[in-house]
Amino acid sequence: MLAFALNREKIMLDYEACLAQMRKRLQNAACYQEFLLAELRLQENLQSERLYGTNEQIRSDRARVLEQLNRLALEYLHISFNDLCTASAAASAYKAAEQVDQSPARAKLQTSVGTNIFISAGSESKDKRFLSELKTHLGPLVRDGKIHIWDDLAIPPGVRRQEEIRKALQSATIAILLISSEFFASDFIAKHELPYFIEQAKLECLTILCVIARHSSFLNSELADFQPVNNPTRPLQAMSQTERDMVWLQVTNVIRKQL
Repeated sequence: MLAFALNREKIMLDYEACLAQMRKRLQNAACYQEFLLAELRLQENLQSERLYGTNEQIRSDRARVLEQLNRLALEYLHISFNDLCTASAAASAYKAAEQVDQSPARAKLQTSVGTNIFISAGSESKDKRFLSELKTHLGPLVRDGKIHIWDDLAIPPGVRRQEEIRKALQSATIAILLISSEFFASDFIAKHELPYFIEQAKLECLTILCVIARHSSFLNSELADFQPVNNPTRPLQAMSQTERDMVWLQVTNVIRKQL
């Protein structure tokens, strides 16, 4: 029984290594959004097995997710997900990727105590509602001291606003942008925040996560070079609460992978 439990845990770890490989190699691919959803479903499936043990439903759900991951791996990486999950291949590939990935952003994340996250949103009240939802989902990571989040609501009265924003910008390694027409209409965002975000992202010192809150000119902006979390044709405004929760879970999942 113990041997079975250890073997099952090894399989789960192999899956995590393979997912890490796919995430790294597909981050600029057209299928990245689909991969993130499949990754989330597989992780939830593995967690259910850890908590409750295996059963027919868990095995059936996993088979469907693995079929989707296998299709994506074959189409975009020209290798099957099953081959990636061969223990020796996954271990060596993951180790090699870790050795290669010595970007300033990764080094900064690994040495910092609590990752600093800058959240930028338009002034529209609807954007602030989405901001509140996002902060709720990030709450556990904040409570555990793993991340520190900053948005302009954190500026106390009497403090020089631009100086506070400048400090928050310079300390951030992740920027979450709630994209809307008000976001692009903001002179301050256009002149001070966006140029800095894009420059730091090009230097690999910052990760940009674009969440499409409402319809906007995103696809015609410089940010279009960065894969958004959700489809620009399906903004948060058009989603149900459950659908928005799934988007926030994706954001949280991406952040967890960088801690």
